[in-house]
Amino acid sequence: IMSGKKDYLININYSFSKPTKNEKYLVSYDSEFLGIVESYSEEILKFKDLKEDMINYKLTGFKSFQDYKNDMKEKFKKDAKIYNEDFTDESLINYAKLKIIEKFYK
Repeated sequence: IMSGKKDYLININYSFSKPTKNEKYLVSYDSEFLGIVESYSEEILKFKDLKEDMINYKLTGFKSFQDYKNDMKEKFKKDAKIYNEDFTDESLINYAKLKIIEKFYK
């Protein structure tokens, strides 16, 4: 995210989820504070409606969009079980676009 290669965040839209627009996130990797990003827009859509041009699946090492989406679906299924919810292709996801507010440097 801080390098500009990824400008989105995808989460399950649980029955108890709240809007994320204008929320700020402190991005941390390996216990280093890298900066602050803000969610400036969000779209609630069915998982099946997530399109290839909305994500950068190659950034995470996947060779195809379908492989990426299948992996995400399996992770979302496991996460949803924690909250006694089901996750299917019809389930809603939150697709939030992010912008960098501040970068922290060493």
